Amino acid sequence: MKFLDKYFKQPDALTIAKKELANAHKSFLESKTHTEYYTALAEFESVRIKRLEQYIKDLEKKNDSK
Repeated sequence: MKFLDKYFKQPDALTIAKKELANAHKSFLESKTHTEYYTALAEFESVRIKRLEQYIKDLEKKNDSK
């Protein structure tokens, strides 16, 4: 029956704290990844907006000169 103790025994505080720390590291890295992704996405959209605004401005100038 002693071999079953490791499966049913409550983990000690140190084991719980280590698991929680590992989960916190994982969560932090996931958050950093999301931050990097959305920062890049926002930059992409910013460049896209500027490009489209310039395109529209150029077309309007071209149409006004006709």
